[in-house]
Amino acid sequence: MDVRSLHRSRVLAQFEKLIHRTLARAQVSQQHMFYDDYAQELRLKLLDIEVGFDGKALGADRIRFVGFAGRGLYWHLISLLRKEKSVLPSENVAELLDYGTGELVCTAPGEAASTGMLVFIEEARRLLSGDEFELFLLLCDGTWSMVELAEYYGVGRQTMYKRKEKLARKLEKLKDLLLR
Repeated sequence: MDVRSLHRSRVLAQFEKLIHRTLARAQVSQQHMFYDDYAQELRLKLLDIEVGFDGKALGADRIRFVGFAGRGLYWHLISLLRKEKSVLPSENVAELLDYGTGELVCTAPGEAASTGMLVFIEEARRLLSGDEFELFLLLCDGTWSMVELAEYYGVGRQTMYKRKEKLARKLEKLKDLLLR
């Protein structure tokens, strides 16, 4: 093992707790499906930050490095979390339509969306918060299991069922729109 590899190993060993503290600060639980991936990304970022640091991370400037690296790791993690969120469906109902056929994406294949369905979704978007509407779209998609949704949101499966029931209660008053 060369000197550079040994130094990197020491840096990672010394500041492993900082990585896990950063994940906890951003409320990424150890049960999150990408926890290990985020931890690895933060380890790589920590090594980059250490190279750019103007002091000795393992020496006299350790305390200053912890503050410096803590901010850098936190913002890098926030950036990663935003990228993950960007793969979710759009809140714009017009983008839910397949322009080739005019069908609603969250309907079953070959099943055209009615005007009532479009009005229902638009009203649901107004009624629900951003997170609730996102969950609504994921449930409409039909490709996500409750376990996968629970992992995505970093909560338990029972919590996801409760959120689904809460959504159903909120949307109950809009059910007449589907009959149009």
